[in-house]
Amino acid sequence: RTLLDAVHEAVFRNNEDFLTDGSLSPAEAAAYRTPEKGLPSVRIAAASSLKREVEALADWIYALRERGVKASEILVATPNISAAAPVIDSVFSALPQRIDYAVSGRSVLESSGAAEAFGELCDFLFGRGAADSFYALVSLPLVSRLWGFSGEDQDLLRSWLSRAGYRYGISESHVGRLLEAGLAADEGEGARAEGTLARALERLALGFAADAGEGGEGFWEDVRPVSGSELFWQTPAARPELFKKLMLLSEALDRAQERIFETESQGGSPELWEEALLQIEEELFPEKGGWWSSPDTEELKREISGICRTASRALSGAGEDAASVPFAVLRRAFTSRMES
Repeated sequence: RTLLDAVHEAVFRNNEDFLTDGSLSPAEAAAYRTPEKGLPSVRIAAASSLKREVEALADWIYALRERGVKASEILVATPNISAAAPVIDSVFSALPQRIDYAVSGRSVLESSGAAEAFGELCDFLFGRGAADSFYALVSLPLVSRLWGFSGEDQDLLRSWLSRAGYRYGISESHVGRLLEAGLAADEGEGARAEGTLARALERLALGFAADAGEGGEGFWEDVRPVSGSELFWQTPAARPELFKKLMLLSEALDRAQERIFETESQGGSPELWEEALLQIEEELFPEKGGWWSSPDTEELKREISGICRTASRALSGAGEDAASVPFAVLRRAFTSRMES
């Protein structure tokens, strides 16, 4: 018996006595002499980089699958999960043959793309709706996958909206609500819509329909057409499908912010919040095909319902005055739960 065999038995049987001579009971010693048939021994891997170690791990798992070992029968341990998890995600997501895996020891927020995206979405809707926050939102893996935004598409969106003057706010109504909540500075009634996502899209849409170079500030009443790019093949007119997706996303975000502020104005009971937030999740994270949802988004829905129902139970019996929950409180509860 080698030291590696002893380590294998200690891990597999969850008993460190296998590492100490004379510490085993007779039954355990007999089991040690007769190891489980077909189980490969413990493997200790080292390579020139963490990425190379993970690539070697994938190759070894492929070899084990050829021997009939299931993914659920494999345990991989690492001394620093925070450093290893992003590398594992990166390498395993690019494999030619899928390997199902789960990483323990990190929070739901770190392990769930849907939870991360929903948290960013809440911050965007209840924050200032700033341009940088929008670009960060569409670059998230879940959002870019469900809305079909490639890396090149994301660069184009940033270029279009930057040229069209998007700074903060989804729409004029959103800016008005931000002002009421003290989340934005008033630039004057006539200027409230000028830096919004909706106004930027109006400018791009007019540039789509007309030659923006022939018009001035008042060519289309108070909206200045913008082409989106000096290169025709990078303009919304040359990428109509991408521009349509951007318009649809903007409209969905505007409906979502209206739903949040309206729910808050209606008293914001946990039941109303559950209904509103699930509608927002389904509209902003649309699963392709309609009839199927990924485990990631399904788990997110359960978490949203769980938080709202926990709030409902906490408020039961507290009287009508305590029957409402501000959105900011729910957002903190969601973040706290996802970080645990």
